[in-house]
Amino acid sequence: MVGRHSIDDYQGDSAERASEEPKSEKFAALESCRGICALLVALVHLSANGYFYNLLPVRNGGLGVTYFFVLSGFVMMHAYGRKLSSIDDLVPFAVRRIGRLYPLHIAMLLALFLLECVKLIIVSRSTLAAGVPAFSGANSYSALLGGVLLINGLGFFRDFTWNGPSWTISTELWTYLIFFVVVMRKNSAPLIALLLVAGSGAALALNEALGAPLKTIRGQGAILCVYCFFIGVLSHSMVRPRFPSLGTNRFIEIFSAAAACATFFDVIPMKTILNPLIFALLVIVLSGKSSRCARILDKRPLVYLGKISYSIYMVHFAVGTVLNAAARVIQAKTSTQILKQGVGESGFLIDTGHRWQMDALALVYLFIVIAIAGLTYRTIEVPFRDKLNRFSARLEAKRRAQAAGAV
Repeated sequence: MVGRHSIDDYQGDSAERASEEPKSEKFAALESCRGICALLVALVHLSANGYFYNLLPVRNGGLGVTYFFVLSGFVMMHAYGRKLSSIDDLVPFAVRRIGRLYPLHIAMLLALFLLECVKLIIVSRSTLAAGVPAFSGANSYSALLGGVLLINGLGFFRDFTWNGPSWTISTELWTYLIFFVVVMRKNSAPLIALLLVAGSGAALALNEALGAPLKTIRGQGAILCVYCFFIGVLSHSMVRPRFPSLGTNRFIEIFSAAAACATFFDVIPMKTILNPLIFALLVIVLSGKSSRCARILDKRPLVYLGKISYSIYMVHFAVGTVLNAAARVIQAKTSTQILKQGVGESGFLIDTGHRWQMDALALVYLFIVIAIAGLTYRTIEVPFRDKLNRFSARLEAKRRAQAAGAV
């Protein structure tokens, strides 16, 4: 959901390479894990009451967001840790980050807006009833504006709005700005990052100690993002350079993989605090080319899932919205209760009473999500990313030319 980036998206930011796709070190295993986490998030949001849905790793699929945030901090530090040196770098940096996140986000907002229009027309011209009136509640016009401005995850709204998972994109985009300010301060950057981790971690720990649920949409998600993101930053800037062969230690490799799996089985205490640290260790280990786990994960289908994982994360909610609407129509036409309100990760549970049917639905749903994600990756993500990367490179080239002329 959010930390959903290929290392290629961050490298080759020089003006000399503006006309080509940047080449860089690829952490294929990290991409594969990101793809798996994206599928888990998609499955848990479907809330189809089959055998898949009741598996603990699926029920805890939302933890994939934590991995996204940690990985994002790691790869951002890998790409930009030595490149951001002055305020003049802000605009090119912002253009690249917006180019990576915003086009698909806006495309999905538009798709959901059109679906809302369809709902309004169908309900007004038939006897079918919607669960919530069109353009109201989470899909109000004010919420739409919040989505356009990407402030929907910063605590201004009490519920997930429009494309629900985009709250992570909102928090991450603004965390990039904090990252920029921190990285510019070369000498004190590690200390500031450590203070950010300590401060946000203390706030999350206090919330968990009080037994309060993590209300990601009401501002706490932004704190979680800062905590996880800068753990990733510190992992790359402080831990990985000091322990370059961490991935070659078989005990640490097995421990990191087992601990990461354990997070999805609810066996880790203080999970809000400890899970990001476990994921950070996994990221460090898998970033090493000699890691056996990394070689296992470096398989074309898994790497492809990682490549399109941002699209998977962003399109699955719209697919689920269509399936939810279809279930409502079937329910109205057959007088059969299919949607159970008030339960499930999405506020409802799709249940026909036959778990194998729900598993079949889940598989069809994943197939559709992956197919659409592949399409949006090729037609929206890549073209707009490359176009804005070239624009950013031109800005950098112009600034350097001006600086050279001044000298």
